[in-house]
Amino acid sequence: MAGRPITTVTHTTWINLGQPNVVSRILHGNPQQVTLQNATQRTLAHDTQAEWSALEISIQNLHTILNRQVLPDEWDLNAMSWPSGVDSSYMEETYAWVRDNFDGTIPLHQTAILVSILFSKILLNVCHDGKYPPCPPAGNTTAVVRQMPWVPTTSQNHKGMTSHTPFIIMMSTFIISIYESSSPLRRYMACHKNSLGQPWTKKHSMSL
Repeated sequence: MAGRPITTVTHTTWINLGQPNVVSRILHGNPQQVTLQNATQRTLAHDTQAEWSALEISIQNLHTILNRQVLPDEWDLNAMSWPSGVDSSYMEETYAWVRDNFDGTIPLHQTAILVSILFSKILLNVCHDGKYPPCPPAGNTTAVVRQMPWVPTTSQNHKGMTSHTPFIIMMSTFIISIYESSSPLRRYMACHKNSLGQPWTKKHSMSL
């Protein structure tokens, strides 16, 4: 008979769509292994300095990383590239500064990581329509931005739109460095009339 094969609905298997690999551990691991795995996960959850992955965490489990005081495994500057030019050195310095000064006990730093993870979950849709609306009157900018459609990019240059790791690094770095007055980015802005600088703008507009 042509068509899709007949399937039978079963209630004997439960799947948490936001928690990958849990089902395979339960179905294929013996009870002792499952118990050991659960105990290990509980121990790591209470260890503020334990390694953790931003890409493996599900949205409904974001609360489990609120006590983390270290950056996620994906936060590796080897995943980044830097533009050439003497005037662009502040960019790499900013990223290195965030890496070296990150403190998970500071709400701002914690929020930056959470926001970057949340936005990474909706790639490729982190961009607005290419048709810009007319310049709004003063005070209406927020309303205009909220009403703009968010659509997948068609540009071949927006590589960061499909790369979760660079996106998490870039977004968290920008949030932290723009609010921390001692960051290299803020020091650069203070000397350049609050401008982010062409190197910064060019790199991040091409990546995001």
